[in-house]
Amino acid sequence: MKAQVRGLPSGGAARTTCYTRNVRHPSFPELFPHDRRAVSVGALVAVAAGGMVGATARWGMGELWPSAADQWSWDILFVNLVGSLLIGVAARHLVVGTLSADFVITGLLGGFTTFSTFAVGLNDLLDAGRPMVAACYAAVTLVGGVTAAGMASSRIGSRAVGSWEARRARRAARPVGEDGRP
Repeated sequence: MKAQVRGLPSGGAARTTCYTRNVRHPSFPELFPHDRRAVSVGALVAVAAGGMVGATARWGMGELWPSAADQWSWDILFVNLVGSLLIGVAARHLVVGTLSADFVITGLLGGFTTFSTFAVGLNDLLDAGRPMVAACYAAVTLVGGVTAAGMASSRIGSRAVGSWEARRARRAARPVGEDGRP
């Protein structure tokens, strides 16, 4: 894939857009309707910044809660389940395609959750001769992650977030006194 960067005409805003070529699939042309797809530099920066924070938080969890190669990786299970839950909440409350969604969902939570470290943990368990533990670890992580994201993105799971948003809106609607306090 070759990318080219193009700016706006002189005198325009200093916004740069990157264009990348999509590969057309002969069986599914509707998946790739255009030859070019615009990606804003702001979105790239948002995803990179969120990824930096999320990956650092995941690394910190591993440092605070280390696990041996032949044992169940509780830190990665926790990270993936909490991350899946938060992705479900964010997907319900953020508009996809906005910088906030790019930062939170793709960057922060995508960097926080980890399939690659999960796969390495499974491989380590198999190398240590613990296939049943590896199978249970895989099942708990996958089923738990999908369940957490599904519950959080449903109306039932978003009640806690909705009540938090309602409290925040009530606080913002309170009259402010001369001292700046409600």
